[in-house]
Amino acid sequence: SGINAIIFYASDILGTAGVSNRDLGGVIVMATQFFMTFVSCLCMDMSGRKKLLSISLITMTCANTLMALYFAFHLPPILAICALVIYISGFSIGLGPIPWLLMPEIIPTRARSRASSLATLLNWVCSFIITESFSTLLLPYLKPAGTFLLFALVTSYAFFHIQAALPETKALSFDAIESLFASTSLNTELLHHDDDEYEQQQEDTQPLYHNDEHEHIQQQYPSSSLV
Repeated sequence: SGINAIIFYASDILGTAGVSNRDLGGVIVMATQFFMTFVSCLCMDMSGRKKLLSISLITMTCANTLMALYFAFHLPPILAICALVIYISGFSIGLGPIPWLLMPEIIPTRARSRASSLATLLNWVCSFIITESFSTLLLPYLKPAGTFLLFALVTSYAFFHIQAALPETKALSFDAIESLFASTSLNTELLHHDDDEYEQQQEDTQPLYHNDEHEHIQQQYPSSSLV
């Protein structure tokens, strides 16, 4: 989503956008992150993880798109500050805190420590790569508008992926969540098994049908030579 790069370079982004007091803009952005993270903690068990993540990703996609439009069409600088505040708000209410809560919930107990460590490592490696490449690769080659448009595409893809793959875990115990994933996996296996059985039955009955049809034609037309 580019959150680390945007936080680290918030003052530079605002300066590039033409905001005169970059430090004040950075303070506003960071204060927004603190406040919205607190709001997320209050709403997480009431609204549910999936709903907050969906709202978060939609908000971030809109903010990234607004930022890309700003740089592409040189819109008023106030839009840059608004886009950053909206982006940080969206991240802080969902994509920032919720994955750290979901990670121990959806990973089975037997693999929780190792899988959580690998997921955390991957997260920070990706954050390092994006942060280091933001000013050296993304901005020079994609330009600011293309960079924020790329972030918008990533967050929009994440939204659709969550809708398709993530179940709601609100008010569920670890055992219930593990059973939920196990039953989903079992249903998928049974579905594939039923499809294989149906195809096998079709293959088994198809030759019999042709043989019965052949015998019927021979009875109707005994003088005809059929191969």
